[in-house]
Amino acid sequence: MAFLQAGFSQSEISSKLEITLGTLYLHLSTLMKIYNAKNRINLIYKTFQDNTINYSKLNLTSRDIQIINHLLDGETSKNIANKIGISFYCVRRHKENMLTRNNCRTIIELISKLYSKNE
Repeated sequence: MAFLQAGFSQSEISSKLEITLGTLYLHLSTLMKIYNAKNRINLIYKTFQDNTINYSKLNLTSRDIQIINHLLDGETSKNIANKIGISFYCVRRHKENMLTRNNCRTIIELISKLYSKNE
């Protein structure tokens, strides 16, 4: 779980733990059932002991923050688009821009930075 919270990709985690991706997926699936999480982002949100998010650590717009909050709730990009009244492609573009502006490769890495205590 610590690797996922640190923002490592699934292939990096499986390499570091010396297990196959299939085994990793099985473990992630089990953790998601235990924590009743909808996806990996929601799993990270549910496993952090202190769920206080510091948005000022990252370069985010108000719409970005709105999208992140929906992601933390485990919603898909399509559901987010429907709820906030923009297109799926706009949600995808916002996610891409958040990654670029904050030098992140994945949304998991971006979310991990929100919770990081040393940045």
